[in-house]
Amino acid sequence: MLDVPFIEWCKSLRIKSEKGPVAFELFDWQADFAELLLETPKTPITLLSSRQTGKTALVMALLVWLCLSQFQFTGVVTHRKTEDVRELARRCKSFIPSGTKLESDSLSLIAFRDSGSRLFFRSSNPRQQEEGAEGVGRGLSSVDLVVLEEASHTSNIREVIGVIGPTLTWSPMATILQIGTAGSKQSYFYESLVDAYGSTERLEKTLTEIRENKIKPYQVQRGKNRISVITNWRAIPRFKNEGIDSGTGRPNHLIRIQKEQDLSDSQIDSEHELIFDSDKTSAVFDFKEVMQAQTGQWEPPEPDGVYFAGVDGSGKPKPGRKGDYTVCLIIRKYDEDDFRVVRLYRKRGISFERRYAEICEIIDEYRPSESLVESNDGLGQTYVEALQSGCLSQRIRRFNSNPDRKAYIVNKIQLALEKGCLKIPKSAIIDELLSFQRLENGEMAAVGKNVYDDTVMALGMALTAARYGIN
Repeated sequence: MLDVPFIEWCKSLRIKSEKGPVAFELFDWQADFAELLLETPKTPITLLSSRQTGKTALVMALLVWLCLSQFQFTGVVTHRKTEDVRELARRCKSFIPSGTKLESDSLSLIAFRDSGSRLFFRSSNPRQQEEGAEGVGRGLSSVDLVVLEEASHTSNIREVIGVIGPTLTWSPMATILQIGTAGSKQSYFYESLVDAYGSTERLEKTLTEIRENKIKPYQVQRGKNRISVITNWRAIPRFKNEGIDSGTGRPNHLIRIQKEQDLSDSQIDSEHELIFDSDKTSAVFDFKEVMQAQTGQWEPPEPDGVYFAGVDGSGKPKPGRKGDYTVCLIIRKYDEDDFRVVRLYRKRGISFERRYAEICEIIDEYRPSESLVESNDGLGQTYVEALQSGCLSQRIRRFNSNPDRKAYIVNKIQLALEKGCLKIPKSAIIDELLSFQRLENGEMAAVGKNVYDDTVMALGMALTAARYGIN
């Protein structure tokens, strides 16, 4: 069994740096936080942190140290995405000393032979049937430490904690650690931070004073039921020492990373300055995943191409709007993990006859294996019947997008984006995906001025027609 204090043990590790591999010497905030975590058992901790502060390296190294120094320690690490939680497992494995005997070294379970300790890595993604909230706790008992990464952006984090909480009952440590950047003020993560501070006003005052350099960038608030910890990028001496731009008054660190990483202002605010969004809506599609999918060009039909179509006919104009667009979207299936949007038809303000004729022409050109046509209202039903009559050689099916069915096709898009299976040329599709929000009442819709969701619906129907996600 390892008998070396954690901070001293870290110095034996090598981590990546601009100068090459260097000893893992902890920043002040990292050392203080490690001590807090180890000396405050049976208390939930919520860690709000900017990106690139070293929080992930710290926690993964700490988990390995606990496995080496304690008998039958059990830790659970979750992330909302399967691939990301696997990457955390890789980070953990990089801290395991060479020569350590392992019973299992997979990306879902690392089991240490000598100490009997185990680390489980699981996705909390509610969109994946094999895991989600129930799957996180499946088969676990006597858990000591649960690490919930990206907790601020995990929609089912409350359910995950509810499922896994009972597994900590008999542990002397029994700690749940939520880690995240700033997200929505409506989230359970934000609620947990406020719980320690006692009020929203006290929490927001602390965050503002950190940004204004009035207080230290590392703050610990001990509440009655939990502890909240904040660490801002200013806690990293190198970042803080970059100074302030004399022209704009902005920190040079933020200017640099925004340019290097092509970040939006909203990403800088939430992920680095820790500004929470007060909007009661939340994005349905992940910004990073949508932008990664934005690639490629429109493609003409090819004889051996396998195509699928989604058609969303415009309904009655909404108050204050000119009416939705009529959309026909064609995707090409290259293989099970490669779907590309190759054609987009999006028009309004012209006669039904003309729209019908143009869509029929597109379907005849691409000859999709199957086309789904939204049929909620009378006009949608008219499109179904007209296309079935005008495209006799094609398979045209109606699709009634009630709330459950709408959620079903939206899930198809989420899954395809998450797995990197979807390529979309720069177009209105990208804009509509980014403006698609989950409202306070649970419904999903495009939010903003002059925004629509017709291409989102058409894309979801095309993926559904392609049987995407069905083995």
